[in-house]
Amino acid sequence: LAFAFVERMFGGTGKTLATECELTGIEREVMARIISKLYSDLELAWENIVPIKAKQISFETSPQFVQIVPPGETVIVASLQINFFKVSGSLSVCYPYVSLEGIMHKLSAQNWIDATKKKDAVIDRSLNLENLGNVETNLTAILGRTSLKLKDFLRAKPGDTIQLNRKISEPMELLVEGLKKFDAHPGLSGKKKACQVVTVFEEPGKEH
Repeated sequence: LAFAFVERMFGGTGKTLATECELTGIEREVMARIISKLYSDLELAWENIVPIKAKQISFETSPQFVQIVPPGETVIVASLQINFFKVSGSLSVCYPYVSLEGIMHKLSAQNWIDATKKKDAVIDRSLNLENLGNVETNLTAILGRTSLKLKDFLRAKPGDTIQLNRKISEPMELLVEGLKKFDAHPGLSGKKKACQVVTVFEEPGKEH
């Protein structure tokens, strides 16, 4: 995989070498840049459990020379299969048990799901607020309602008074896209007509 990545980064098709050999200094530098992006994703994957900061302190081409813990120490290994164009290979992430022992209680499936849901809820709310910030909608103010007989309606002319079902002191209804969302008092804001919200309805007919 390493040679396929390097070959692709230099403009090739991403093919691998037929024989294994050591990476040159330039090839190691290229791989270090690629791996640094993996570290960022690894930090992101862990942030719901515990904040971590990953960095490279050494580079070995043979796993047997990586001496982080004694050979008989318990470890947890996560193996991933990577398909890169026509090349496939494996990526293994090894966690010594001693490094996870203090947070094992946080690694249950339920805890992971709850933390992910909480994070997703915050992200979804922020994203929804951003998406709805500039949405145009129809706001309808209803000062009052009344019932008229058809003959009275046909006889109505300018200057006639029609009595509504609300007093002047009572709030009016505010509808958003036809659904009642607010009660408000009518008034003025500068030279413009306005209304002051006094009640918010979470659902039609349900006060909040």
